[in-house]
Amino acid sequence: MSLRERLEFHRFLKNEFSDFLSRGIRGLSCLELLKEDIPEEIENAYKRIKTSGGFWHPILIRKYERYLNQYSEHNQIVQAIYDDLDAVPIDRYYDDPTIPDKGELTRILEITNRAKKFSIPLDNPYLEKIERIRRFVIQNKAIKKQWPYWKVLLQLKEEIGQQSGFLNVDFRERIEKAETKIREQTKAIRNPLYDFDLFPSLRLIMQSHNESYLKRLSADPLFDDINGIALDQQQRMAAVTPEKSALVIAGAGSGKTTTICGRVRYLLERKNVDPNDILLLSYSKKSADDLAGKMKKISSELTVGTFHKIGLDILTDNNGRKFAVEEQWDAIIEAYFRDVLTKDSKAVYNILMFFGLYFNNNDAKHYEHSGEQVREMHNEDFMTLKDMLMNIGGDKSSKRTLKKEVVKSFEELAIANFYYLNGINYEYERPYEKNTASYLRRQYTPDFYLTDYDVYHEHFGIDEEGRAKQYNPKEEQEYLEGVRWKRDLHEAEGTDLIETTSAEFNNETLFDHLTKQLKRRRIKLKPISAEQVSKTMDSIYQGQSFKSFINLVKSFLSLYKSRYEDASAFKTLKESDFPTRFAKRRADLFISICEGVYDYYMRHIRSEGKIDFDDMILQAQRLLPEMAGYRYKYIIVDEFQDISYSRAMFLKALIQHGSSQLFAVGDDWQAIYRFSGCDLNIFLQFDKYFGSSGRYFIGNVHRNSQDLQDIACEFIQKNPEQIRKEIHADKTLSKPIVAIEYLRDEGRALNKAFELIAEKNHEAHILLLGRNNRDIDPIRFLDVIRVDGKGTFHAKNFPDLVLSTSTVHGSKGLEEDVVILVGARDARNGFPNRTEDDPLLNLVMAEPSSYPFAEERRLWYVALTRTRSRTFILTPHDSPSPFLEEMGMHVFVIPAEEGENRPKRVICPRCHTGYLRYRQGPKGAFYGCSNYPNCRYTIDDFSAINNDRRCPVCGDFLVRKKGPHGPFLGCNNYPRCKYIEK
Repeated sequence: MSLRERLEFHRFLKNEFSDFLSRGIRGLSCLELLKEDIPEEIENAYKRIKTSGGFWHPILIRKYERYLNQYSEHNQIVQAIYDDLDAVPIDRYYDDPTIPDKGELTRILEITNRAKKFSIPLDNPYLEKIERIRRFVIQNKAIKKQWPYWKVLLQLKEEIGQQSGFLNVDFRERIEKAETKIREQTKAIRNPLYDFDLFPSLRLIMQSHNESYLKRLSADPLFDDINGIALDQQQRMAAVTPEKSALVIAGAGSGKTTTICGRVRYLLERKNVDPNDILLLSYSKKSADDLAGKMKKISSELTVGTFHKIGLDILTDNNGRKFAVEEQWDAIIEAYFRDVLTKDSKAVYNILMFFGLYFNNNDAKHYEHSGEQVREMHNEDFMTLKDMLMNIGGDKSSKRTLKKEVVKSFEELAIANFYYLNGINYEYERPYEKNTASYLRRQYTPDFYLTDYDVYHEHFGIDEEGRAKQYNPKEEQEYLEGVRWKRDLHEAEGTDLIETTSAEFNNETLFDHLTKQLKRRRIKLKPISAEQVSKTMDSIYQGQSFKSFINLVKSFLSLYKSRYEDASAFKTLKESDFPTRFAKRRADLFISICEGVYDYYMRHIRSEGKIDFDDMILQAQRLLPEMAGYRYKYIIVDEFQDISYSRAMFLKALIQHGSSQLFAVGDDWQAIYRFSGCDLNIFLQFDKYFGSSGRYFIGNVHRNSQDLQDIACEFIQKNPEQIRKEIHADKTLSKPIVAIEYLRDEGRALNKAFELIAEKNHEAHILLLGRNNRDIDPIRFLDVIRVDGKGTFHAKNFPDLVLSTSTVHGSKGLEEDVVILVGARDARNGFPNRTEDDPLLNLVMAEPSSYPFAEERRLWYVALTRTRSRTFILTPHDSPSPFLEEMGMHVFVIPAEEGENRPKRVICPRCHTGYLRYRQGPKGAFYGCSNYPNCRYTIDDFSAINNDRRCPVCGDFLVRKKGPHGPFLGCNNYPRCKYIEK
């Protein structure tokens, strides 16, 4: 070897060979198998050193040879650890942590400890297993405790995969029971080692499994022709369900009855069910007859009827005789108020007290601004008893002023009626005896003036803290300043003032306090005579408000009778919790009135040896266990949303009696018969009453357009208590809902609707709908209607149009080419009807409804969806229904008559809730607020309204004015607001 070669070899040994050894020694500390192939140049260098006598770097040679030995030993150790780790069945241990004993745990812990002596790179495939083993050993006790619950979940999941048939209610209940038990027993575990939230996934897996099963069954060609109609996929899947209890949730016009027909044919022809083992029930005789007619095309041996019919059959079979059933519920209740009240002075006084002092609900409300309160006052139309008497049936010689005596709040109405009922003459808002009018304040008109005693009475809307929290802070301050001003004025002028407050009203101390104040002034209470009572009752009996009161009583008693067998529950209801003393007194009085009506009704039917429908259902339910018959394998219920509590209990008894499968079909969006005892909560809480059940949705409608459905669905689902569902229609139609606004004459609006309808279809059949009978009855007398015979109507100018009328309640189940909804106004008895949706009904409901006007909202939905094309809504320009306004931009709005002097829909700048309305006065034309007389805003500058330029300070209009320096724009609210612009 030359010197040059020796020098190069020396450098190699010093650098490459040393680097290799360093890297190799470092590798010995890692839990990795070292590569067996040594670089060729390193191995060649080692051989050259050995052959040259080993005098070149003997230290390196010894290091290299030692490394070779360590290299082999390292790989043996690592391989042994790998083999031991591979032998640890950690997945099986997690699946069954009871297998390893203490010795096994110690052994596998020792394996991980050996591994931990090495550094473990992140990409080492054994790193995760080592960590899992160490966690398992450390957490073994916790795993053993939690694993049995996890095992249940795994077994359920595995069982679902092994099933080939339908997983029914029993399996679902197993999941629900397991979930309840496991969640209860694992809720204290801070760090769960298993995914105990797998239950929703299990339900989804089960649902997917069942859907696949039902889809296979629903492919049956039997469903291609059900009474001439092919069922869609949703209807088919519902029809073949083997669920113990099934709730089919439908949309309006989605084919509920056709689905039932498909269900029955499937049971008869594919499941070979005997027709006598099937019972079909519906809510009313009309719907049952319709269902029976369609069932005859399938089988003539089926049992179809109402709950009442089946109940009566049970009683007849048990007693061997027919029962006389009282069907005149409405007539008997009307008779109580018409006849008996003339003989029962206490009952009359109670009704007058309730109607006069408590009829209106006095729920505490917060207003964003005082205008909201103004609008409410305007729409409520708080006519006093005195005014009703003078207007309808009272003293003809007494001249009534042009301005009706309409007070401005629930509380003022109660006070006015208190004075009337106790024989104290008063004047409402009589101008104060001193002139107080100024630029900033109009003439002061105290709430009440007691004419025989020269005493004023102010009722202040303040609470126990002296606050008026119903307003926003600014308006509260203004209101309280007004209170102080009135008090100071009476003190300065020496006039006698009685004060009452809202706090006293809510605490039910107002009338006691007022009585003391009157006695202190030697003013005696002289309750009106029996003759005056009778005369007053005659007057209010004729009014729509009292009709609504009677309807409220009917609804309450219908719900009561569906839940309770006798009068004993009235006492219990009075002991319910109420938010205020006012609410309690109101409920006590109302319940007492209802109890009197109930006693009268029950005495009447007992005296004639009759029973009513609720009695029949309750008695049949008790007798059913003793009956040999009435055992049905399948019970199918149509219009299930209309079920009452008593019918639900009877249905449960029938199911238990025959171990029946229940198939219930209905639409919670169309539950509108609460007045006859129906309780929607039974539908919404179906599982609570009928056990764990399957839910099916049928939402493909063929009656009307997707455009109309989109609007109607968005509207009804504003109520979160309604079940959410998707509705699909196969038609489209622009402007499906048209509002026609009129100023004074609804007939013009109706004629405009006829004109628009005739343009599209001059032979259309039109359904005229109203919320109340009083909306419908006047229609036939309008000049645009021609009456040809009883119940037959035509449009005068469009003779081929065929008209029929109905209330919205009566239209359930109907459909027509076009619908016209009349009377869509904002008023106490408008749409929504505020009187008949009273929270008192919650006392006899299964679950109280918290959403305002829930039933009225469903009525509106029903009205919208009766049409096959468009729905026209006739509404007054200045007081449209809040429901119509809520739908806003979705509704196409047009005037009743082209060229009509129809004002712009300009919101009143003072109350912010009324609209400015064009009027003619003795001094010419002007715009005034639609909330008059509660809001007295006026303006006669038409250009200011057309330009709609507003004051940035107060929001009133800027009007053109002239000053010493030329024309300018000034606020119409001057001198209260002094804003000007050049």
